[in-house]
Amino acid sequence: MRDLFKRLALAFFVLGAFLLALGLVWQAQGQERKGAEVRMPSKPLPEDALITLDFQDADLSAVIKFMGELTGKNFLVSDQVRGKVTVISPKKITVREAYRIFESVLEMNGYSAVPGEEAVKIIPSAAARQSGLEIREGKEAQPGPAEDRMITQVIPLEHASAEEVRNLFASSVSKEGMIISYKPTNHLIITDRASNIQRLLKIVEQIDVRIVEERITVFPLEHASARSLAEKLAQLMSADPRQPAAGARPPGVPGVPRLVKIVPDERTNALVVLANQEDTREIRKLVSQLDAVAPRGKSQLHVRYLEHARAEDLAKVLANIASAKAKAASRAQAPAAGAPGAPPAEEAIITADKSTNSLVITASPQEFRELEEVISKLDTFRSQVLVEALITEVSLEKALQIGVDWRLMDQPVADSVRGFGGSDFGQISGVQQGTLPGSTGDTGLLLGVAKGFITIGGVQVPNIGFLARAFQKDVDANVLSTPHILTMDNEKAKIVVADNVPLLKSDVAAPLVSTATTTSVAVSRTFEYKDIGIQLEITPHISKGNVVRLEISTEVSNILSIDPANPGFVTTRKRQATTTVAVESGQIIVIGGLIRDESAETTKKVPCVGNVPVLGWLFKNLSGTKTKTNLLIFISPQIVRTAEDLERATAKKKKDSAENLEKLKKERENEVRETFEKLVK
Repeated sequence: MRDLFKRLALAFFVLGAFLLALGLVWQAQGQERKGAEVRMPSKPLPEDALITLDFQDADLSAVIKFMGELTGKNFLVSDQVRGKVTVISPKKITVREAYRIFESVLEMNGYSAVPGEEAVKIIPSAAARQSGLEIREGKEAQPGPAEDRMITQVIPLEHASAEEVRNLFASSVSKEGMIISYKPTNHLIITDRASNIQRLLKIVEQIDVRIVEERITVFPLEHASARSLAEKLAQLMSADPRQPAAGARPPGVPGVPRLVKIVPDERTNALVVLANQEDTREIRKLVSQLDAVAPRGKSQLHVRYLEHARAEDLAKVLANIASAKAKAASRAQAPAAGAPGAPPAEEAIITADKSTNSLVITASPQEFRELEEVISKLDTFRSQVLVEALITEVSLEKALQIGVDWRLMDQPVADSVRGFGGSDFGQISGVQQGTLPGSTGDTGLLLGVAKGFITIGGVQVPNIGFLARAFQKDVDANVLSTPHILTMDNEKAKIVVADNVPLLKSDVAAPLVSTATTTSVAVSRTFEYKDIGIQLEITPHISKGNVVRLEISTEVSNILSIDPANPGFVTTRKRQATTTVAVESGQIIVIGGLIRDESAETTKKVPCVGNVPVLGWLFKNLSGTKTKTNLLIFISPQIVRTAEDLERATAKKKKDSAENLEKLKKERENEVRETFEKLVK
């Protein structure tokens, strides 16, 4: 029993000790706990003394008491002040910083510390603005950390409107704060916590600035081009390292975008500038330096005389080049977003003077040098082509004689080129076997080339001139034309030997006057004129290796019949060939096979007796003939590359013409002599 009582006594003792310890813990809660380094001083500490704060769910009144003992300030605490706070500062802070933390703690709980002459009042923030708050003046933000106590800031505005700033800040003050504007003196009055007012003051510094007024100034120019100078000035103003780009802030005027616009007036050769005073002064200085007389040889107006090319054609080519370069330069100089738009890149102006075959170019020296390089390459002596042609009609039998040399396609010799092509040949095997087209009854178009000699009646002729004379001597040949023409490379040449004949185009009959017995009819006829004869169009294209590509179009037309009763009713025949061939210089192109059939009837009779029916057949003779005429066209191109080649070709033609005239003269004399001798006999 005695042991039992001892055990019970021990248990009660332990239980009592536990309850005592638990009560001590409960009693300790809600009281301030001071760090090991900080003890409650018996007198206030200096503002730079280091302390630590450690309040865990402490009563606000206890914290106020602690700050009073720490700073030596007297506090008048409203009976509305109550609450719990927790403050933990693991690092040491000064007494000054601790007091700012204390003001922040009050602000978080809806209270403010309002300094007075003898004591600091701790009251609700809503009532603080009616209390005697500290009044500060000026619009400069205070350096250093801001306080969280309520103050009143009077802000004088110089440029911005107080009413507009008040509207701007209305949503930026705290719910306990207040902002009003005083229009007569343009002042702004803000009651709020010092930290928030400091933030608003920084904004005021940015918006209360002098508005930079842009002005329009006209700069007349004497020497420089307004368009060119405007482009240069725009580049300089946007790239000047001393000046901000458009959209940035000018020096000393924060927050105001800089605006510079330079517009060239080409009619008056002047610059119209929209800029502020500072930029206008800078532009005036640049204009005075750039609007100077161009050095000798660097004028923008140039005259270039051409020797070979046509001014009108070359001007179009150069204008296209200048336009393409100007567009490319404009794209490369496109401003970034917010940058001032530079004028379009200046385009060179090229004008052709037809009377002097020259180019008048308005361009910068650099642009002119580039164009001059292109001009020197294009203004060269262009090769020409001397085209000799022979257009003749021969009988089909004579055509067979002409074609004797063409049958050697499968046996080429040196310096000999032979070839044929065309349509309506029937079997090509005849050509491959060496049979002359036409000898087996082939008809239609015949094309060919021949170099060297052409055989006519067993006689070889070397060129177009000899060929023409050979035809002229043959009674079965009719030389229609032997034209010669000189044309530039890639230029069309046209020869027309024809009569301009009126042909009926339309015939319209309409009643003019109508009666019971008769009707008068008015006839309206429309005529058009057409060339009836020989037309030859040739466009040469010179390639490398003395090869000439010829685009040939030839047409031979003639009148078959005319209706005597109806003028304008004309029947014509047209023979036409169009082809493209490539031959060497000096080769002869042959276009043949354009056959024409003509039928004729001849009646010979004794006058009077021959008209007697039946019996008249004894005194008359009726004969009919049918003639096939083959049109042959010989064309020979000769390349003329230099002036010396042209001179030699001209001299040769003069010599040939003189020889032909001399032979014609002798032939005429022989004909006259033979006729005279016949008359004498």
